[in-house]
Amino acid sequence: MGKRYMSILLAVALLVAHCAVAFADGTEFTVIQPDEPVKKDQKFTVDVELSGNPGFSVLGFTLEYDKNDVLCSSILAGELMENLLYVTNPNGTDGAIVGGVTVEPQREDGRIARFYFVAQRDLESVELAITNVTFADSDEKPLAYSISKSTQSPEGTKPDPEITNTTGYSNYLDEEEQKKAVFSDVENHWGREYVEKAAEMKLFNGYPNGNFGPDDLVTRGQFVTVLYRYCGSPAVTGEAPFTDIKDEPEEFRNAIAWAYSKGIVNGISATEFAPKAYVERQQAVKILFALSGSNPGAELMFYSIYDETFSDSASIAYWAKTPMYWAIYNGIISGASKTTLAPSNHATRAQLAKILIEYINEFGGASE
Repeated sequence: MGKRYMSILLAVALLVAHCAVAFADGTEFTVIQPDEPVKKDQKFTVDVELSGNPGFSVLGFTLEYDKNDVLCSSILAGELMENLLYVTNPNGTDGAIVGGVTVEPQREDGRIARFYFVAQRDLESVELAITNVTFADSDEKPLAYSISKSTQSPEGTKPDPEITNTTGYSNYLDEEEQKKAVFSDVENHWGREYVEKAAEMKLFNGYPNGNFGPDDLVTRGQFVTVLYRYCGSPAVTGEAPFTDIKDEPEEFRNAIAWAYSKGIVNGISATEFAPKAYVERQQAVKILFALSGSNPGAELMFYSIYDETFSDSASIAYWAKTPMYWAIYNGIISGASKTTLAPSNHATRAQLAKILIEYINEFGGASE
């Protein structure tokens, strides 16, 4: 169900923030992982199971791993998650994330999730840890638990044939390519993997000097052009009514006309688009929301939680509130900090590369 982990984590954090969790012998999370060394590029699975279940309504945790050692490519929810509103994210900041909530408590024991990994190098053993656990009953009270580890035979590590996505965005470069950045100015930049993936997909171009300019701001015309490329640069019929785009490059004019005809963008007035104005975070998200079909979903249930969590939520423009919360719920954006969204801040090239890759990861290929 995509990268909606932040919604679950925010929800459960508010539910149980006032309580402490004790450890107990009767209820146990068990991490079941390979009992033998793994080779570079070897695929294997890790199961997390729950036993002694007292009946939970909220469950969430991070399976931490070293991204230099392994990458989690996919997560398959187990039987314990089937009746929950659940989310998974294999590429969270700290590791692979699973979260779920249910009105009717889940009282069965069994598998919570199966994690599909790819080794990035030869390893004598795989180091994994369950952290950030949220485990509560229907009264919002934390439940006691303990954590253990177990091992499985090599036969148990074969990938599920139904899982086809075995390459995360962090792993699209081979070992030699990983040593050298495509653009010299993103070598140590936080957004390198997103920048290089976006460039590989020909969404963004680098500068003639070989740099990318990851912290450069992006104009409205540039951002719409990137989306136009993402959608395959379709043929354009008709013209946009904006008089201030006549001196823009042909690709920009086509992109703006296409986006306007599809209802993806509006001008700042009936005759002005402001192609050279820098795009705000909330404007970029609004445009992506329109590109996706402008269909809100389960994020509507989390409005009050987001309003309480982000101190600057009141500064979101009225037309951007649903798109911003839609983007948070789907993992397309994260806050500027843990408590702020900075909706009116101008977006950088690296930030928009990340937003686009997260959007593509969630919604897949483009259409006209």
